[in-house]
Amino acid sequence: MLFAGVLRSPHPHAEIQSLDIEQALRLPGVRAVLSARDVPGLNRFGSIREDQPLLAEDRVRFIGEPVVLVAAESEEVAQEAMGAVRVRYRPLPHVFGAGEALNEGAPTLHEGGNLCASRRIVKGDILRGFEESAVVVDEVYFAPFVDHASMEPEAGFAFVAADGTIEVHSCSQQPHLVHPQVAKILGVPPGRVRLVQTPMGGSFGGKSDMATEGFLALLTQRLNLPVQLVFSREDSFNASSKRHPFHIRCKMGADSEGRLTAIRIDLLGNTGAYTTVGPGVLDRAATHATGPYACPNVLVEGKMAFTNVCSCSAMRGFGAPQVHFALESTLDILAARLGVDPLEFRLRNAFRPGCTTATGQEIGSGAGMGHCLKALAKEYHLAREDQANMKSDGPIRRGIGLGCQWYGLGSAGRQNPTEVEVELQEDGTFLVRVGLVDQGQGSDTMFAQMAAETLGVPFECVNVLSGDTGLTLNPGAAHAGRTIQIVGRAIVRAAKELRERLRTVAAQTLEEKPENIRSGRYLESSIFPGHRISLRQVAELCIRRHIDVRCFAEDRSAVTSLDPEMGQGVPFESYTWGAQMAEVDVNTETGEVKVVRVVAAHDVGKAINPNHVRAQIEGGVMMGLGYALKEEYRPGETRDLKGHGIPRIKDTPKLTTFIVEVPEPMAPFGAKAVAEPASVPTAPAILNAISDATCARITSLPATRRRVLECLKSKVQ
Repeated sequence: MLFAGVLRSPHPHAEIQSLDIEQALRLPGVRAVLSARDVPGLNRFGSIREDQPLLAEDRVRFIGEPVVLVAAESEEVAQEAMGAVRVRYRPLPHVFGAGEALNEGAPTLHEGGNLCASRRIVKGDILRGFEESAVVVDEVYFAPFVDHASMEPEAGFAFVAADGTIEVHSCSQQPHLVHPQVAKILGVPPGRVRLVQTPMGGSFGGKSDMATEGFLALLTQRLNLPVQLVFSREDSFNASSKRHPFHIRCKMGADSEGRLTAIRIDLLGNTGAYTTVGPGVLDRAATHATGPYACPNVLVEGKMAFTNVCSCSAMRGFGAPQVHFALESTLDILAARLGVDPLEFRLRNAFRPGCTTATGQEIGSGAGMGHCLKALAKEYHLAREDQANMKSDGPIRRGIGLGCQWYGLGSAGRQNPTEVEVELQEDGTFLVRVGLVDQGQGSDTMFAQMAAETLGVPFECVNVLSGDTGLTLNPGAAHAGRTIQIVGRAIVRAAKELRERLRTVAAQTLEEKPENIRSGRYLESSIFPGHRISLRQVAELCIRRHIDVRCFAEDRSAVTSLDPEMGQGVPFESYTWGAQMAEVDVNTETGEVKVVRVVAAHDVGKAINPNHVRAQIEGGVMMGLGYALKEEYRPGETRDLKGHGIPRIKDTPKLTTFIVEVPEPMAPFGAKAVAEPASVPTAPAILNAISDATCARITSLPATRRRVLECLKSKVQ
C-alpha cells in the first residue's frame, strides 16, 4: 500500500509560472509525483459543468486548490516529497465577495465571467401588492460559509482488481455520480472503473462531489499498486465544499387583517471558484424563498457568483436554510407590527390544499403545514405562560421563537431518474439492489422494510446491496430528500412485479389461483391452510424453468423545468413541511445564548421507521443550532473544528418531537422525507427567540456572543 498526498495552492488566485518536481522524485520511497500534464484523460470534473480541474493547470483559483499529487511508501515520505516540490506563482487580483465579483472591473475567474447562474420567479403584480399592504417590512440578511464538519474527513483507497478494473473504495455520497467523471479523467471506458462506498462517518452533502476518488484512481492506474489517501482536517477545511453564503434582501407586505399581500426576495449567492451544484442551490433557494405561505404577488430575483474561495456545494437543506432564515425573521417583524401573535400569523397564511405557489404549482392534499403548527401549539402557549411568569430583574431574558419550513422533494425542475432491482436468491431470501448510498439516514433499513412489506415477507428475509457501481444500477443522487419517495417508489414497483411473478409460479405448483396465494416465508393457499411451498423451493423451480427472478423498475419525478423568464412550472412533485419552536435564555451582559428547549413538529407523510425519523429530527435540530449560534467558515483562516465552532454535547437542549403524518399521494405508503428538512427551521426559530427576548434583531448568522452584544448596544443607542 502506498500513501498519497496532495500539494495545494497557498494563494487564492495566481498564475503557475513554473513547477519543479525533480528534487521530490529523488527522495527514497517516492513512487510518483504527478501534475496536470500527467492526467491521461479529461483534467476536468463537475456534476453540472465539468469546469474544475483535478490538478491545476495554468493557474489556481482558491487557497487549497490541488496542484501536485504524490505517492510514497509512507505518509512521512509523502509529506517530505510535497515539501520538496517547487512551484513559482505570480499572484493575481482576487475576489472573495459575491457582490464584488459581479461588479464591473472585478478579477475574472472564467472566460464567461463571474456570473454562475441566475433565476427569476414572478407571480402577480408586486408593485400593486405593496401598494395594497397596510404594513411593509424591508430587511437585509447574511448567511455565511459553513463546513459540514463530518467526524470522518475525506478518505479512500484504490487498487487494480484481478480483471484489470481500477477499484476505488471511498466515503463517497454519490459513487454513481462520480464514477463517469473518474473514467473520463483516466481516459478509459466506465466499465474499467468501479466505485464502492465505504461506511461513512458523516456527509450531510459534503461528500457529494469528487474528493479522493480521482487522485486515487490516477495513481493506481499509473503505478498498478494499492494507494491510500486520507485528508488532514486542515486539507478538508481548505478544499472540501461548503454551504453557499447568501446575501438576502427580504421585503414583505401584509394587509390589515394579517394576510400576506406581497413578497420580494433578492438573492446573491457565492458558489466559490467552480460551478459544482451552484445553479441547483440557487433554484431551490428561489423556489423556496416565500416559505410555506400563500401570497398573491411575488418577485424573486437571484444570482450566483464565482469567487476565489473553495467551491460550495450541497449541504443539508441545499439553499433552503438560508432563505428560510431571512423569510421567517421578516415574518416575525411583520407580525409584531401588525400586533398579531407569530403562531396565529403563520396559521393564517400557511399553504393549504388548493393554494398556488410562486411558480404556479397547485398544492396537493399532502399539505401539512397547518397540522405541524397545530401540533406544537399547546407547547407554544404553555411556554408563553411560563415566560410571562419569569422574573426579569437579572441579566437573563427568556425568549420564544418559531420557524417553519417547506421542502420540495427532489432537484428543482429535474426528473431525478432512478433504477433499482429486486431479486429472489437461491436460499429464499430477497436482495434489493440500489446504487443509492446509506450515509446514516437509514435508507438501507427503510428500503428493506418497504420491500418486505410489499413482498409480504418478514423483514429479515430482505437484504439491501447499495453504493457499488459494479453491482447496482444508477439510482440518481442521494440528496434533496428524494430517497424515500422516488427511489422507494421504484423499489415498491419492482417488488410488486416480483411478488406477482412468484405467486404465479406457486399457484401453478399448488394448482391454485394466483389471487388465492398468500405471501410470507411460505407461499400458501388462503383456501387450504398448510397447502404451501417455501421461497427456497420457488427459487429452485424458477431456476429449473428459466424464469427470471430479478425484477427491474425505474422511476422519475413528475416535474417540469422552470420557465427562464417568469420561473413558472412544477419544480417538485410534492413537499414536506415542518415547524419548530425554540426557547432561549439570553444573558444581556455577556451575549451568551442558551437554547433551553426545541419543540419540533414535522410532517413525514408516514413514518416508515419512527426511530430513524426521530433521530433525523434531533440531528437536524443540532445542526440547525450550530448554524444559528456558532458555525462559520472563514476562507484561509478556519483550520480545525474548534475554529469552526460546531455544537458540543453541553449545547444540546431539551428536545420534544412530534411526528405528523399527512400522507402524500405520490409517495410509497404516503412517506415523505425528513433528513434535510429537519435542519431548516431551527436557526430561524432560535433567532426569532433571541429577538423576542431582547427586542434586538440579528440579521447575520451566526448569533455569536460578540454579535449579540453589538446588536444590544446598537439598540440602546
